Amino acid sequence: MSLYTTSDLSSYGHQEFQLQYTNALRPDVEIIADIIRTTVSTGGSLKPGDTIQIGCSLCRVIDRGEHLGLEEPSFQSDPIQWVDSVDSTARHLRLQMAAAESCNLGGDLNFPSITNTAFVCSSIDQTEGIFMDRVRPLSNQDSGWFVACSDQNHDHDSNENLKQESLYALTLRKPAVIPFLGFPIGTTAMIHRDQKPQVLLHGSMLRPEENSYLDRPLEN
Repeated sequence: MSLYTTSDLSSYGHQEFQLQYTNALRPDVEIIADIIRTTVSTGGSLKPGDTIQIGCSLCRVIDRGEHLGLEEPSFQSDPIQWVDSVDSTARHLRLQMAAAESCNLGGDLNFPSITNTAFVCSSIDQTEGIFMDRVRPLSNQDSGWFVACSDQNHDHDSNENLKQESLYALTLRKPAVIPFLGFPIGTTAMIHRDQKPQVLLHGSMLRPEENSYLDRPLEN
Protein backbone atom coordinates (compact mmCIF):
# COMPACT_ATOMS: atom_id res chain seq x y z
CA MET A 1 0.00 0.00 0.00
CA SER A 2 1.22 3.50 -0.85
CA LEU A 3 -0.03 6.94 0.16
CA TYR A 4 -0.06 10.20 -1.78
CA THR A 5 -0.63 13.30 0.34
CA THR A 6 -1.40 16.71 -1.12
CA SER A 7 0.40 19.69 0.36
CA ASP A 8 -1.08 22.83 -1.18
CA LEU A 9 -4.84 22.65 -0.56
CA SER A 10 -4.39 24.44 2.75
CA SER A 11 -3.49 27.58 0.77
CA TYR A 12 -7.17 27.60 -0.27
CA GLY A 13 -8.31 27.06 3.30
CA HIS A 14 -9.08 23.41 2.59
CA GLN A 15 -8.09 20.20 4.35
CA GLU A 16 -5.40 18.14 2.59
CA PHE A 17 -6.12 14.79 0.94
CA GLN A 18 -4.30 11.51 1.46
CA LEU A 19 -4.93 9.01 -1.35
CA GLN A 20 -4.36 5.30 -0.83
CA TYR A 21 -3.28 3.03 -3.68
CA THR A 22 -1.62 -0.32 -4.24
CA ASN A 23 -1.35 -1.10 -7.96
CA ALA A 24 -1.81 2.31 -9.57
CA LEU A 25 1.12 4.22 -11.02
CA ARG A 26 2.06 7.31 -9.04
CA PRO A 27 1.78 9.67 -12.06
CA ASP A 28 -1.83 8.52 -12.49
CA VAL A 29 -2.55 9.16 -8.81
CA GLU A 30 -1.05 12.62 -9.28
CA ILE A 31 -3.62 13.26 -12.03
CA ILE A 32 -6.37 12.48 -9.52
CA ALA A 33 -4.76 14.89 -7.07
CA ASP A 34 -4.71 17.54 -9.81
CA ILE A 35 -8.45 17.07 -10.37
CA ILE A 36 -9.05 17.53 -6.64
CA ARG A 37 -6.81 20.59 -6.68
CA THR A 38 -8.71 22.12 -9.60
CA THR A 39 -12.02 21.53 -7.81
CA VAL A 40 -10.78 23.21 -4.65
CA SER A 41 -8.96 26.08 -6.36
CA THR A 42 -12.08 27.04 -8.32
CA GLY A 43 -14.12 27.43 -5.17
CA GLY A 44 -15.32 23.90 -4.56
CA SER A 45 -15.31 22.48 -1.05
CA LEU A 46 -15.12 18.74 -0.47
CA LYS A 47 -16.22 17.15 2.78
CA PRO A 48 -16.82 13.56 3.95
CA GLY A 49 -19.75 12.00 2.11
CA ASP A 50 -19.38 14.21 -0.97
CA THR A 51 -18.72 12.58 -4.34
CA ILE A 52 -16.34 13.73 -7.05
CA GLN A 53 -16.26 12.46 -10.62
CA ILE A 54 -12.80 11.48 -11.86
CA GLY A 55 -12.89 10.37 -15.47
CA CYS A 56 -15.97 8.16 -15.56
CA SER A 57 -15.50 6.94 -12.02
CA LEU A 58 -17.33 8.37 -9.05
CA CYS A 59 -15.29 8.61 -5.85
CA ARG A 60 -16.53 9.41 -2.36
CA VAL A 61 -14.76 11.62 0.16
CA ILE A 62 -13.91 9.99 3.49
CA ASP A 63 -12.55 11.32 6.78
CA ARG A 64 -9.03 10.20 7.72
CA GLY A 65 -8.81 12.48 10.74
CA GLU A 66 -5.92 14.77 9.90
CA HIS A 67 -6.61 14.35 6.17
CA LEU A 68 -9.45 13.60 3.81
CA GLY A 69 -9.34 10.54 1.57
CA LEU A 70 -11.17 8.99 -1.37
CA GLU A 71 -12.90 5.66 -1.70
CA GLU A 72 -13.99 4.17 -5.00
CA PRO A 73 -16.34 1.47 -6.27
CA SER A 74 -14.81 -1.99 -6.05
CA PHE A 75 -15.70 -2.75 -9.70
CA GLN A 76 -16.31 -6.28 -8.45
CA SER A 77 -20.00 -6.30 -7.56
CA ASP A 78 -23.28 -4.54 -8.26
CA PRO A 79 -24.66 -2.70 -6.33
CA ILE A 80 -21.53 -0.68 -5.64
CA GLN A 81 -19.32 -1.66 -2.73
CA TRP A 82 -16.91 1.09 -1.69
CA VAL A 83 -13.21 0.43 -1.04
CA ASP A 84 -10.51 2.71 0.38
CA SER A 85 -8.39 3.02 -2.75
CA VAL A 86 -8.02 4.91 -6.03
CA ASP A 87 -6.47 1.99 -7.94
CA SER A 88 -9.34 1.30 -10.36
CA THR A 89 -10.11 4.98 -10.86
CA ALA A 90 -6.48 5.71 -11.78
CA ARG A 91 -6.22 2.70 -14.10
CA HIS A 92 -9.48 3.42 -15.91
CA LEU A 93 -8.58 7.08 -16.39
CA ARG A 94 -5.19 6.05 -17.79
CA LEU A 95 -6.86 3.65 -20.26
CA GLN A 96 -9.36 6.31 -21.35
CA MET A 97 -6.67 8.93 -21.84
CA ALA A 98 -4.41 6.51 -23.70
CA ALA A 99 -7.23 5.43 -26.01
CA ALA A 100 -8.16 9.03 -26.83
CA GLU A 101 -4.55 10.09 -27.31
CA SER A 102 -4.08 7.18 -29.74
CA CYS A 103 -6.54 8.94 -32.05
CA ASN A 104 -5.47 12.50 -31.20
CA LEU A 105 -8.69 13.06 -29.28
CA GLY A 106 -7.17 13.83 -25.91
CA GLY A 107 -8.77 17.27 -25.90
CA ASP A 108 -12.19 15.94 -26.90
CA LEU A 109 -12.86 13.57 -24.01
CA ASN A 110 -16.44 13.80 -22.74
CA PHE A 111 -16.73 11.66 -19.63
CA PRO A 112 -20.10 10.28 -18.57
CA SER A 113 -20.44 8.98 -15.02
CA ILE A 114 -20.56 5.29 -14.20
CA THR A 115 -23.99 6.04 -12.73
CA ASN A 116 -25.26 7.13 -16.16
CA THR A 117 -27.07 4.58 -18.27
CA ALA A 118 -26.56 2.96 -21.66
CA PHE A 119 -28.81 0.98 -23.96
CA VAL A 120 -27.29 -2.50 -23.96
CA CYS A 121 -27.98 -5.50 -26.18
CA SER A 122 -29.20 -8.61 -24.36
CA SER A 123 -26.64 -10.79 -26.18
CA ILE A 124 -23.34 -9.00 -25.57
CA ASP A 125 -22.22 -11.84 -23.30
CA GLN A 126 -22.72 -14.39 -26.07
CA THR A 127 -20.43 -12.96 -28.77
CA GLU A 128 -16.75 -12.06 -28.83
CA GLY A 129 -17.35 -8.76 -30.57
CA ILE A 130 -18.83 -5.51 -29.25
CA PHE A 131 -20.30 -2.59 -31.21
CA MET A 132 -20.45 0.79 -29.45
CA ASP A 133 -22.13 3.95 -30.70
CA ARG A 134 -22.53 7.26 -28.86
CA VAL A 135 -25.29 9.69 -29.73
CA ARG A 136 -26.68 12.75 -28.03
CA PRO A 137 -28.09 11.70 -24.63
CA LEU A 138 -31.86 11.47 -24.27
CA SER A 139 -31.78 12.74 -20.68
CA ASN A 140 -29.39 13.83 -17.94
CA GLN A 141 -29.20 10.21 -16.80
CA ASP A 142 -28.43 8.83 -20.26
CA SER A 143 -24.76 8.57 -21.35
CA GLY A 144 -25.62 8.43 -25.04
CA TRP A 145 -23.97 5.03 -25.41
CA PHE A 146 -25.56 2.14 -27.28
CA VAL A 147 -23.67 -1.15 -26.84
CA ALA A 148 -24.52 -4.18 -28.95
CA CYS A 149 -23.25 -7.64 -29.79
CA SER A 150 -21.50 -8.27 -33.11
CA ASP A 151 -24.19 -10.64 -34.43
CA GLN A 152 -25.61 -8.89 -37.49
CA ASN A 153 -28.65 -11.17 -37.39
CA HIS A 154 -29.63 -9.97 -33.93
CA ASP A 155 -32.35 -7.32 -34.17
CA HIS A 156 -31.01 -4.30 -32.28
CA ASP A 157 -34.04 -2.22 -33.23
CA SER A 158 -36.30 -4.38 -31.10
CA ASN A 159 -36.95 -3.18 -27.56
CA GLU A 160 -37.14 -6.82 -26.51
CA ASN A 161 -33.42 -7.18 -27.25
CA LEU A 162 -32.30 -4.02 -25.43
CA LYS A 163 -32.26 -2.84 -21.85
CA GLN A 164 -31.00 0.20 -19.98
CA GLU A 165 -28.30 -0.41 -17.42
CA SER A 166 -25.71 1.67 -15.64
CA LEU A 167 -22.26 2.05 -17.14
CA TYR A 168 -20.96 0.59 -13.89
CA ALA A 169 -22.91 -2.64 -14.43
CA LEU A 170 -21.79 -2.69 -18.06
CA THR A 171 -18.10 -2.44 -17.13
CA LEU A 172 -18.44 -5.45 -14.83
CA ARG A 173 -19.75 -7.53 -17.73
CA LYS A 174 -17.57 -6.12 -20.49
CA PRO A 175 -14.39 -4.40 -19.22
CA ALA A 176 -13.35 -3.86 -22.85
CA VAL A 177 -15.74 -0.89 -23.07
CA ILE A 178 -13.86 1.07 -20.38
CA PRO A 179 -11.22 2.72 -22.61
CA PHE A 180 -13.90 4.13 -24.94
CA LEU A 181 -16.46 5.52 -22.50
CA GLY A 182 -15.02 9.05 -22.60
CA PHE A 183 -15.00 9.29 -26.39
CA PRO A 184 -17.20 12.11 -27.72
CA ILE A 185 -20.69 12.02 -29.19
CA GLY A 186 -20.47 10.72 -32.76
CA THR A 187 -18.05 7.92 -31.88
CA THR A 188 -18.52 4.40 -33.17
CA ALA A 189 -16.20 1.65 -31.91
CA MET A 190 -15.97 -1.98 -32.95
CA ILE A 191 -14.07 -4.23 -30.59
CA HIS A 192 -13.33 -7.87 -31.33
CA ARG A 193 -11.10 -10.32 -29.53
CA ASP A 194 -7.63 -10.69 -31.10
CA GLN A 195 -8.23 -7.79 -33.50
CA LYS A 196 -7.30 -4.13 -33.37
CA PRO A 197 -10.33 -2.01 -32.48
CA GLN A 198 -11.85 0.15 -35.19
CA VAL A 199 -12.98 3.63 -34.21
CA LEU A 200 -14.95 6.14 -36.27
CA LEU A 201 -15.92 9.71 -35.47
CA HIS A 202 -18.94 11.09 -37.34
CA GLY A 203 -18.50 8.28 -39.86
CA SER A 204 -14.80 8.86 -40.58
CA MET A 205 -12.32 6.15 -39.63
CA LEU A 206 -9.72 7.23 -37.08
CA ARG A 207 -6.19 5.91 -37.58
CA PRO A 208 -4.39 5.22 -34.29
CA GLU A 209 -0.83 6.45 -33.97
CA GLU A 210 1.67 3.69 -34.67
CA ASN A 211 2.46 1.60 -31.56
CA SER A 212 -0.11 3.52 -29.53
CA TYR A 213 -2.63 1.94 -27.16
CA LEU A 214 -5.29 1.31 -29.81
CA ASP A 215 -2.76 0.08 -32.37
CA ARG A 216 -3.06 -3.45 -30.95
CA PRO A 217 -5.77 -5.98 -30.09
CA LEU A 218 -7.66 -5.42 -26.84
CA GLU A 219 -9.12 -8.05 -24.57
CA ASN A 220 -12.89 -8.34 -24.21
